Amino acid sequence: MTIKNGLPRYLFVCGALLLSSSLFVTGAFAQSSFAEHFPDMPEAESVAVPVTAPTPPAAPEDGKQPERPSDADSKAAVKGKDPSDWYTPPTPAERRKRYINSVIGPVALIRYSTIAGVLTARNAPREWGGQWEGFGRRFASNLGESAINNSVKFGLDEALEVDSRFYLSRDRKPVARARNAVFSAVTARNREGKRVFGAPKIAGHLLSNVISATAWYPDRYGYKHGLKGAAISFAVDAGVNLFREFVWKK
Repeated sequence: MTIKNGLPRYLFVCGALLLSSSLFVTGAFAQSSFAEHFPDMPEAESVAVPVTAPTPPAAPEDGKQPERPSDADSKAAVKGKDPSDWYTPPTPAERRKRYINSVIGPVALIRYSTIAGVLTARNAPREWGGQWEGFGRRFASNLGESAINNSVKFGLDEALEVDSRFYLSRDRKPVARARNAVFSAVTARNREGKRVFGAPKIAGHLLSNVISATAWYPDRYGYKHGLKGAAISFAVDAGVNLFREFVWKK
């Protein structure tokens, strides 16, 4: 079987799997060194705790030694000083719910319909027509791209144990918020809430755009259009993050 232009389907699938595997390995390697090249946002900076010399306890009158605080008590005394206290990893149920909503949730369906309506009004691509049939094809195309994108992202999130969800900056200064919005388009969070290389997001955008451009878009489209679409997707993610940082604040 072929996809378009005589390209064997199995070669295309093998290429997609190879790209996913490469990004998986790259993401696993980059997590250990990403912070060295891209410092984390202010919310993850270490908090200095002043250290003072301990005062020797007074000798008890009855001659008994006073009880020493346990390790648990010592940790409780500095609770709130850990910069990662703000972050709680999502549970498996939360991750599954987020995945389902991102593909067929109400907001996702509204987004597919809106984009399909705009493209139908513009008759782009023109081969799909400008009537209800064209609207249906564009809606199905948006749904397919989203399913690929979010499935790849969900799978790599689970495999690499990272969280690709967007989080507001803990530093509410405008520059820090803008930086967080842009960085979040290509990064993720590990189990401690530290910022790491966002292999799931990058793989999801690349594969969804390249597969759609080469599999079901008109023949004049190809992988170059897919790469261009992936670049646009990253820019859109950054724009949405900026909107959430400064307007929606969620």
